[in-house]
Amino acid sequence: MLWNKELHPDRTAKALLIMSGIKARDLAKQLNRSEAWLSLVINNRLRSTRARKMIARAVGLPVTDMWPEEGLKKKAA
Repeated sequence: MLWNKELHPDRTAKALLIMSGIKARDLAKQLNRSEAWLSLVINNRLRSTRARKMIARAVGLPVTDMWPEEGLKKKAA
């Protein structure tokens, strides 16, 4: 999938979800979560590595593509 690497890091996950064509409602249902929970994670108000992995796996993208700061955490460790 082609995407602009210049996206603001806080908006990358949301943009990639939109570009993938997956509706938030459908993804929340697939993950057995509420749309509110999904919104919190996508908009970086809930920063859970486990939640991010669940969403990335369902969308079919690496976590570090959706949330670039996840890759930075691993490099710093």
